[in-house]
Amino acid sequence: MLKVKNGIIIQGRFNNPEQGLVKLVRESTFSTIIIHTTLNKYEDRCKAIVDQLAGEGLQYAKKYVIARAAYES
Repeated sequence: MLKVKNGIIIQGRFNNPEQGLVKLVRESTFSTIIIHTTLNKYEDRCKAIVDQLAGEGLQYAKKYVIARAAYES
């Protein structure tokens, strides 16, 4: 069972690398990152975020997950 003591939801467009993202993910026990973007840009934005966080030693699914805001098309 997953126990989250200090979880956060981070939302944004993530057009560029977000400087504070690493700190937010590192300081929480688990983060959900929600990207506001069109479907055709979603994969590239996910890769950029994963690359940024992995470069700091933060592992996908262990420290965070990524989702797309459903209303964006």
